[in-house]
Amino acid sequence: MSDEQALGISDLLFKPVLMRLIDSLQQKSVEGVSRNGGVRILITGNVSVAKVAIGSQLANDVADLEQQVAEAANDAFLKARDVIRVEVRRVLGNIPWIDDLFNL
Repeated sequence: MSDEQALGISDLLFKPVLMRLIDSLQQKSVEGVSRNGGVRILITGNVSVAKVAIGSQLANDVADLEQQVAEAANDAFLKARDVIRVEVRRVLGNIPWIDDLFNL
């Protein structure tokens, strides 16, 4: 079997599963929150920022605002990674090495 034939077979086997996974993830979203709740960031299943909410109490302290935006973004991305891990396990099953993909 040539490499091209092998790729064709794997495409037939994995493409529907991966498309199901992508569809499922696109319907998810997570919200990251800074330490005191002053900044909230909503991230979609496409891993893009959908919304940023900043509390008015942070308007006069740029350094604190910047720190809290970073905290909220990091929180959201960690939550997104967890959602992706759960969805991958749901679609692909309980494959032992799946968690290794997310321990970056």
